Amino acid sequence: MYKTIFQPGIGEIEIKKSKFIGYLKPVTTEEEAEDFITAIRKEHPSARHHCTAFILGEKGMIQRYDDDKEPSGTAGVPILDVLKKEELTNICAVVVRYFGGTLLGTGGLVRAYTKATQLALENANIVMMKPYKKIEIRFLYPIYGELEYYVHTNHIPITNIEYTDTISCTLYISLEKWKKFQDYFAQITAGEGEYLLEEDILLPESQGILVKEAIPC
Repeated sequence: MYKTIFQPGIGEIEIKKSKFIGYLKPVTTEEEAEDFITAIRKEHPSARHHCTAFILGEKGMIQRYDDDKEPSGTAGVPILDVLKKEELTNICAVVVRYFGGTLLGTGGLVRAYTKATQLALENANIVMMKPYKKIEIRFLYPIYGELEYYVHTNHIPITNIEYTDTISCTLYISLEKWKKFQDYFAQITAGEGEYLLEEDILLPESQGILVKEAIPC
């Protein structure tokens, strides 16, 4: 279980004619982070600086930052500190700076890179990746109505419903609800319901609610 973002975020601030544009993206590997950094560099080839930071791993064990020729400690570290303060991981940040002709000083740079990252984070979707069970079940037609009511009232997503001589479907169940569902399914099927698949996965929750866009169709 870990905290990250589900969707990219962008934030922009201008200070003494210098423009700072912050970009955030969820990533899971150093290669993905480097690809994202390269893409932003290509998007802003005329920018003076492309300062970066990323954190990887469920416990945030991999941390990297780059000041990209800004004074040491004024760009990459402040960006990284924003991510660490929010306890985020599997995330990459890039802040692009277009120089406005006026030096901001070390304190001004720290505040600018911090603020650009914070604004990007405000526009991203922060989520908690939590353990779920992805299961595929098969059962007889007479219990479908009751089962459908149960999963909807317990906010359990149901997908891939197939109708043959029996009904099969896929469910995504949080670990908190897993034991209760097992007992329920055994009861309503009189022990004759089948589990065709049982898989442990991580899915994103936002404010305790499963992100619907993350549910495979």
